[in-house]
Amino acid sequence: MVTTLFAFETEDHLALLGFKNGVTYDPSGALDSWNDRVYFCNWTGISCSRMHKGRVTSINLSMLGLGGFISPSIANLSLLNNIELSLNEFSGEVPPEFGRLHQLRYLNLSFNALHGMIPVSLINCSQLRFLDLFGNQLNGSIPVVHGGTLPKLKVLVLSNNSLTGVIPSSIGNLSSLVQLRLAVNHIQGIIPEELGRLSNFDHFQVSWNLLHGTIPSVLFNISSMSFISVAGNQLHGRLPSSLGTKLSKLTSFYIARNMFTGAIPASLSNASLLETIYISSNQFSGTVPPIFLEGCMVFMTSI
Repeated sequence: MVTTLFAFETEDHLALLGFKNGVTYDPSGALDSWNDRVYFCNWTGISCSRMHKGRVTSINLSMLGLGGFISPSIANLSLLNNIELSLNEFSGEVPPEFGRLHQLRYLNLSFNALHGMIPVSLINCSQLRFLDLFGNQLNGSIPVVHGGTLPKLKVLVLSNNSLTGVIPSSIGNLSSLVQLRLAVNHIQGIIPEELGRLSNFDHFQVSWNLLHGTIPSVLFNISSMSFISVAGNQLHGRLPSSLGTKLSKLTSFYIARNMFTGAIPASLSNASLLETIYISSNQFSGTVPPIFLEGCMVFMTSI
């Protein structure tokens, strides 16, 4: 039975059909319900607004093995606030048209086979809180964000890609950022001091890149920090003696396979929540703090 649609409903309906046309592999038949016999707000993975009849607000099609490309027609869903397409087999690029989605809050395209560059246009998604592109084949540099853009972004995950260039100092302008995950890329340069402006910073992961220089001392002043992983780079310098006192909420500290020198801070014993320390393959000297002999999981070969 064909239902008469209003203008905005027609636009959203056509946008979804455009997305379906980009799907060339659907092993579980997840999109079988996407037909004219079923009202599109009842299609698998689709949610619509309660206030605005027939306006799509969410697409959730994760873990379905879908293949093909992500159609830019999704950008015509002007009230869309959630895109969840993780753990599929989509290839092609991240559509630059996503930058038109001014209501978008959540974008998860992790664990696909996407390539190309991260669209600079995503900085126009002013409501974005969560961006996860983990585990794709993206290349190029991390887009520079300008002051006032992405003011609500809390989580930025770009790990396990092929990104190059540097960590933009402008990331320090993302005033709401809590988690930054850039591990397993080809990122070079230094860790920007501007990250010290992120007063709510909790999770910092840049392990297995090509970074050099030191860990900026300002990062050790962010009291909310609980997870630091810089392992597998070319970082050097000494750790501050007050590290464990200032980072009292620290639970995980991964700095292995760098070139750090000096003493391991005894103040780490003050970080009562600390569960895991991974410090092997550095050039530390001096005595071993008591915490390394207690209940903490410690990996400290080649101390």
